[in-house]
Amino acid sequence: MKDGSEDYCAVLRVLPSAEQEVITAAYRALAKKYHPDTHSDDALAERRLKELNEAYEVLSDPSRRRKYDEARSNGTQGTGEFREEEAEDDDSDALATDWAVACGFFPVVELHRKSLRALSPQLAIAYQIHLLATKDFGKAAAIRDAFERQFLERYFGQGVIVCDVARGLLLANKRDVARKLNQAVRVVRPGDRDQFTFVKSFAASNGIDQFLLLQSVRTEFLSKAVSAGNLGERIAVEISRGTYIVKVGGFFGSTHFFSETGFRGFAIDVLSGIDPRRAAR
Repeated sequence: MKDGSEDYCAVLRVLPSAEQEVITAAYRALAKKYHPDTHSDDALAERRLKELNEAYEVLSDPSRRRKYDEARSNGTQGTGEFREEEAEDDDSDALATDWAVACGFFPVVELHRKSLRALSPQLAIAYQIHLLATKDFGKAAAIRDAFERQFLERYFGQGVIVCDVARGLLLANKRDVARKLNQAVRVVRPGDRDQFTFVKSFAASNGIDQFLLLQSVRTEFLSKAVSAGNLGERIAVEISRGTYIVKVGGFFGSTHFFSETGFRGFAIDVLSGIDPRRAAR
């Protein structure tokens, strides 16, 4: 592979900003897991170890790392294939003792690990390796968010709406649907402006209730979508003291007030094709 054609940071389960000490710690922990002494005659382990070695060779070489980082910033890397081994149990006894000590001082990091493990066991161990190597326990929440974002963007593109849908599928343990979504993203590569159209088309082509998919999308993106002006009605959304004020139809239209939960229901109804005036009732 040419440097940059593969997401080596994702292979080693490190953030793009990872320092060399983190890269080395991740490589050692994962290489130990997939070493032939542990997995004899295991084709998957052999392939993973080869990928780890290749990734480490690039990321530990300053010149090749620089070229790789440039490829990342230029967006030349494609969306990765969501493979079944993402769901494999990847707990490591080698980390257990040190992790237990860390959790004694910072209990919240175990909650973070569990939330990442719901997406991918390998993602959770990457989080452990990073924190134990950097000692950045005070930034644990931000680091968790960064790992989650990197994981979702690797397999489902950089569209926040599609990534939200994917996250919801994985947390609901609907990994078969998530794999189909990954395949659709790799083939179609939806742009930022047509993400909702993509999600609706994906739902229709796979016999899935689009309402259930849209439930995972964050409220801020639902708000932007219904205000985009391409739903047949002019819709304006304002937020005041936790209340969502929705104006449908411009100056002579109607005004409606929602809690966040009520607004989410309205927005999802509208994005699913229901007339805004009817959805607001």
